[in-house]
Amino acid sequence: MRQLGLAVVLLHLGLGGLALLPHAAPPAGLLASLLADGWPLLLPVAAAIAVALPVGGLAGLLRGLHHGSPGLPPILASLGALPLLLAARMEPEEPTRAWWLALLLPALAGLFQAGRGAGARLAAQGFTLQARLRGAQGLTLAFALLPHATAPLLAAAARQAALLLLALATLSALGMPVLPQEDWGTLLLYARGHGGPPDALAAALPALWLCSLAAGLLLLAGEVPADG
Repeated sequence: MRQLGLAVVLLHLGLGGLALLPHAAPPAGLLASLLADGWPLLLPVAAAIAVALPVGGLAGLLRGLHHGSPGLPPILASLGALPLLLAARMEPEEPTRAWWLALLLPALAGLFQAGRGAGARLAAQGFTLQARLRGAQGLTLAFALLPHATAPLLAAAARQAALLLLALATLSALGMPVLPQEDWGTLLLYARGHGGPPDALAAALPALWLCSLAAGLLLLAGEVPADG
């Protein structure tokens, strides 16, 4: 299933890349808007994940190795999404200028949680005990065990990216944009006709495009092995 998820994600990125090439994308119409309005979502989410993965993941791994606890319950960890809601309401007339922070905080929370769970599972492994006997501790121990934590951290990053994409597009579709540019959620908002009857194609195409990308990311994440 991960191969299917990778194929779906690469298909979206490849078609979306047409919007970045001069004269490659259609000059106008719904398809052109769909391709062009994907990058305002994809690039900020990718940047947030790229920062949160080493920072939050490594900090969580250190915490899990030393305390052996999987961390906060999932319901509490999900509170990391609150900055998105707060940012959407800070400036109701225009997207918030702190959108980057609203993206980074939930990404850090999710990846810290994943790193802590991976560290807790690795703490009792034989190779971890051997590394400690050799004197590895703190960051040295975390970096030594990082190859064993790569799979769960990358899976968590893919899941977190899917959740951020869906959350941002949902807020935009509800008229509460977080990002300063139009995105797939904005297309859904326009498709509602500002209170009139919705345009079926204009609503269905961006919704299917977004949901298929999120599904591809979730398939790419797959299942994390029990032993980390």
